[in-house]
Amino acid sequence: MFCFMNDPLVFLSISLEANKGAYAVLVGSGVSRGARIPTGWEITCDLIRRVAVTQNQEVGEDPAGWYRCRFCKEPDYSELLEALASTEPERQRLLMRYFEPTPEERERGLKVPSSAHRALAKLVSSGYVRVVLTTNFDRLLEHALQDAGIEPTVVSTEDQVKGLPPLASALPKALVCKLHGDYLDSRIRNTAPELEAYSEAVSQLLDRILDEFGLIVCGWSAKWDVALRRAIERRSTRRFTTFWACRGEPEEEARRLIEHCQAVRIEIRDANHFFEDVLDKVRALEQLGSNHPVIAKEEVKLYLSEYRYRIRLHDLVTREVEETKKRIRERIHSAETFPTNAFDPEEYQRQLTLYESMCEPVVSMLAALAYHDPGGYTKLLVKAVERMSTISFPGGPFCAAYQKLAFLPGLFCLYAAGITARANNRWKHLAGFLLHARCLDPVTGKKEPLISAMTPRAVFAGMETDLCNLLGEARGQPCSGKADLLAVPSEYLFERLQPKLAEYLPEPSEYEEVFDLFEQLVSFVWLDLNSQPHQAGQIGSQKVPFGRYIRRIASSPSVEDSRLFKDTEVLPPSALRFGLFLRGSSHLHDSTHLHNIWLDHRNRAWQAAGRS
Repeated sequence: MFCFMNDPLVFLSISLEANKGAYAVLVGSGVSRGARIPTGWEITCDLIRRVAVTQNQEVGEDPAGWYRCRFCKEPDYSELLEALASTEPERQRLLMRYFEPTPEERERGLKVPSSAHRALAKLVSSGYVRVVLTTNFDRLLEHALQDAGIEPTVVSTEDQVKGLPPLASALPKALVCKLHGDYLDSRIRNTAPELEAYSEAVSQLLDRILDEFGLIVCGWSAKWDVALRRAIERRSTRRFTTFWACRGEPEEEARRLIEHCQAVRIEIRDANHFFEDVLDKVRALEQLGSNHPVIAKEEVKLYLSEYRYRIRLHDLVTREVEETKKRIRERIHSAETFPTNAFDPEEYQRQLTLYESMCEPVVSMLAALAYHDPGGYTKLLVKAVERMSTISFPGGPFCAAYQKLAFLPGLFCLYAAGITARANNRWKHLAGFLLHARCLDPVTGKKEPLISAMTPRAVFAGMETDLCNLLGEARGQPCSGKADLLAVPSEYLFERLQPKLAEYLPEPSEYEEVFDLFEQLVSFVWLDLNSQPHQAGQIGSQKVPFGRYIRRIASSPSVEDSRLFKDTEVLPPSALRFGLFLRGSSHLHDSTHLHNIWLDHRNRAWQAAGRS
């Protein structure tokens, strides 16, 4: 898979796919260069050479300099055309040699739409791009769009711009703004004075486009086009990232604009490869689907990269949570998809797989957010986990094992976000999950602390032996002993989450340590919420949410070796300021002491029984 955030080209592709139709593309002469179309200035210089030939003069290496010396003024494209062709048909025939291919050129693929034009046209026909700004005079993009089945709205004169309806009410499927004109119109902008300023109508249209759309720049040096540079500098909003594709080091004028726009610079080989690569990647992302876990994770990382995306990040996470809940709700409210018959081990395993698949995108999102966010989105994370953990059921008889499985997505979300938060020491998130998150108990109808209601043993209650068998088949060795049965719900989560969190915890030993640290922290906080120091003998073992670490403790050679971690490893003193223990650090000692008393007692019992 792509190395998303280290590759600006993929960053661009994700932005395009996630924000369909929200970007305008600005292309300059570099995009038509591959089709061997000369630039406007190159045409002007060639026209000067033709004028010189009519006067039996040699222009040398500097046609423009010769013209200035000869006529004491700057070269003017319109005047040159007038001097060489006095009628409109003559002018069109003269210009066609620069823009229209001969049969031989067509055979060689010259002066016809390049792969860059065709890839851009496909992005337009797919709806990813709706506005193209160009400084080019040629019609290659229009031809490529027509070949792709799109009849573009083209504006190249002030009158056409004035006749364009408001963008907000009538944006065409493909709008091509030829800012400097069309080659068949002698009024094209080509000289330095002509490029200094646009008309009021063109400036207003350009301002609207640049304010309402993101911008992708390719093949434009920014060196000569003063009016266009000023328009970009005037942009008042930056709702979307600007992307600037260029070969080698940009011109000084382009470099200043890149800095001004805080643009993402993309090093490219040429325009053809650039647009083809973007098209390929956008199509690949489209095939994966917006709810693919890889895309979900990368969208979160994309929107986390800048504060201005905070609303989009909130909407993205909220939308994915609600869509996942909708899929779960539709499943459990349908007699065709939700089993109401007696328990069947094969059906149970199928349901496990389905629920896990259903929640993969949102799990991927929350894991990424909990790991990368330093604390600004704790409320969003907590709300998302709460929503995923609150499920309502229709009336009627249900097999309890199947009913409990509907809470598996919420459990996956809590564990994935909790483990990645613990991996990166995001204590504010952990305090939110373990202290403040609540969910609705389907039996009592009351809101309960999430860590009391949403535990592996609660979701898999009564299914420990079946899970043991599943894990045993996968590992090639059976589970055995009471410690195995107590730990097996957590063991199942441990196995299923490891590949999903490999980006954050690539080493198996590191993953195991963080997983166990998280579960032991959950146990400490649960004891803080639910006990007093004198209650050591009153807390039943089935209530405390001990995790898979009890299995590791049970295999210790002696009771004295049963401590996996120091208390300060589970909860460093610096983390106490986030309020993870409601009654302060003194009660932390009480809770950890109570936790260890119970584990010592259980460990002695297991060892005395030979872990029977």
